[in-house]
Amino acid sequence: MKKDFHYYLCLSAVCRERNIVYYQQSFLPEFSNWLPFYWEGYQETALYTYRIQKGLPYAQVSKNYNSGIRYDVKKAAAQAIVYESENIELLYQLHCMTMARQNKKSGYSLEFMRSFDKVCAAQKCRKIFVAEDSEKNVHCAVYIAWDEDWVYYLWAGTDPSFRKYNFSTLLVDHAIRFACDAGRGFDFEGSVVPGIELFFSKFGGKQEMYHTIRKVYTKNPVIKAAIEGKQASL
Repeated sequence: MKKDFHYYLCLSAVCRERNIVYYQQSFLPEFSNWLPFYWEGYQETALYTYRIQKGLPYAQVSKNYNSGIRYDVKKAAAQAIVYESENIELLYQLHCMTMARQNKKSGYSLEFMRSFDKVCAAQKCRKIFVAEDSEKNVHCAVYIAWDEDWVYYLWAGTDPSFRKYNFSTLLVDHAIRFACDAGRGFDFEGSVVPGIELFFSKFGGKQEMYHTIRKVYTKNPVIKAAIEGKQASL
């Protein structure tokens, strides 16, 4: 409680100092007490992720995959070529293709991804995995980043023309294997989209809840209405 309240005090001071109009943050599952935020008028949404705990060997983790996932991984491994890339633009292009297939726009700009990647690359805490076929058609890519304990599945994208080959399943397996070999856990970063949630659940991770906390700071009625309207559309 004391630690969480101290975090709230620091956060509020920063928001006032920088004249921030809207704050939203998703916390790790280890953050369990948002009561101090509630007292100060913040709103909260409980969301869920799947996690594979650290310290488990890949052989044990992969045995917990759904049988369909194991089949897709084995089949894709016989067809795909997986390699590491520095091409953040390629990842972004594939990510936008995936969003477009769902009639949505990416919540991230290419400029943001570039700046984020620049920081992670400098700290040597990220990888981009790409899968292509024998004719060098790029099917999909994933972006992972990590800290001392966890590897995070941050972004992914697939060319809709090649979805049926399920190379994306192989890339998730590849990322999980990397996490296991590094002695870290794997965090799928969650999703409330039913199809994506079902896909993540088939890799045998444990479902864990995390908090997303937000607050509108501005008193400007026009800006406030625009922010609240956007929240309602999500």
